[in-house]
Amino acid sequence: MGGNLTYEYLGETFPGSDIYRYKVTFKTYINCNSPYWGSGFPEASLSIGIYEGTANPVGNLPREAILTMPLSDSSRVEMNLSDTCAIGSTVCIYEVEYEAEVDLPLSFQGYHLYYNRCCRNGGIINLSIPGDEGMIFNAYIPPTLVENNSPVFSDMPVPFICAGDTSSLINTAYDVDGDLLIFSFVHPYNGPASAGNPLPPLPVTINMPFSLVTYNSGFNKNFPFGPSGYAYINASTGYSEYFPPDTGKFVVAVEIKEYRNSQLIGIT
Repeated sequence: MGGNLTYEYLGETFPGSDIYRYKVTFKTYINCNSPYWGSGFPEASLSIGIYEGTANPVGNLPREAILTMPLSDSSRVEMNLSDTCAIGSTVCIYEVEYEAEVDLPLSFQGYHLYYNRCCRNGGIINLSIPGDEGMIFNAYIPPTLVENNSPVFSDMPVPFICAGDTSSLINTAYDVDGDLLIFSFVHPYNGPASAGNPLPPLPVTINMPFSLVTYNSGFNKNFPFGPSGYAYINASTGYSEYFPPDTGKFVVAVEIKEYRNSQLIGIT
């Protein structure tokens, strides 16, 4: 149902090696009412690709490594809605976490963490063909000599908001490096995975910029609930407000960019 990739800089493996270690974490959200829950999901492990390239590349990026990440934790997402907002007793979502360390050679371009999986929920309202559109999760590591840790969302995402009412979400993140964080709504990515091939092998190269999902008419990244809905995000804090006029399933994507000394150094 969604998720995000983050990383932590652990330093050079030993002095003069020009090999640097990172801890990578992937958090994903899974519908535990799915017929695949307990059989196919959650998976015991999953693999992400690591590709060398600059922050905003155009063209093909070569794969540097494949990182297989074991399942490290899982917990049920509790619904904290007002008494006037009923969602039914059968809703079930789990946050599932994967984590592993990887050693990467010195790079003056940086690296992109990449995971691609299909499919989105077929009942999503604001996308045209959600049941056959994959998701790309991406995070950018700056050039190796820029020691950086990605920002981490401080709260578990809120999976439900009340239709016909304005909901406010803290939706913030913290950064141990003290970098300037800029939050924004972005057009969600559509990966090459499809209903017929939900988990394709990690490609030898990835082409950037990524493909984007197709919105239904009247919806876009700034109006994810349509022209009569409302969505706002504070670029400096991540605080957001939403007014969905109708019940249903919708996709909203939030991106964080990190700046240090006015230079873009990270994307989550």
